[in-house]
Amino acid sequence: MSSSITRFFDTWGMTDATSCAVAVISVVSEDVYCADPSTPTSLNGVPSRVDYIAKMTASRPGSTIKVSGQSTHNGHAPATFDFIADGKLGMRGQHFADLNNEGNITRMVGFIGIGDGA
Repeated sequence: MSSSITRFFDTWGMTDATSCAVAVISVVSEDVYCADPSTPTSLNGVPSRVDYIAKMTASRPGSTIKVSGQSTHNGHAPATFDFIADGKLGMRGQHFADLNNEGNITRMVGFIGIGDGA
């Protein structure tokens, strides 16, 4: 199981920008690539990822993301996540990550739902 994925999603909802940036930097590669269903284009590099998390946190105060399931195989890790808003499940989705030898995220591609019509 990849703790970098759990720690990455733990940054969602962090209101201190510096703490969030430090946490993101600790679990991703410098040139991390992210494709998220809520962005029109991919996010490349740590600054764009940190900025996006800050914007999402500001637009949804008190919301968090919790990993509800994940596995790892040969440097690849699917993770199911729950977006929690006002204490209730707002959305469930999946991210598929590639990990480097240190276990840090190098590439992450997200999807809304979990492939079962959810």
